[in-house]
Amino acid sequence: MTGPREAFRSFQVARKDIAYLHFVLESYEGLAVLSSADRSSGTVTVRYPSDLAETVNELLTALGTEIALKKVQGDGKQETCSTR
Repeated sequence: MTGPREAFRSFQVARKDIAYLHFVLESYEGLAVLSSADRSSGTVTVRYPSDLAETVNELLTALGTEIALKKVQGDGKQETCSTR
C-alpha cells in the first residue's frame, strides 16, 4: 500500500505575507506545508497530498482575496491567483 501522492504549487508573495501564509496553512493540520524556495524574492512552495487538492485550492483562492498570490509556473512565468 502506498501513501497519497504529493502535489505542489509555487507562488510569489510579498515577503511580509510569508509568515501569515505559513501560519494559516499550518493551522489546518495535515493539509499543506509551506516552504520558502527563495525568501528574498518571496517565492514559496505549497506541498499537499494530491487527494486534498480541491480543499487546498479553495483555501488558496480564499487567501488570494487577502494577500496577493502569484502562481509561479515551471518555466518561471507567473499567473495571478488573487481576486484583487
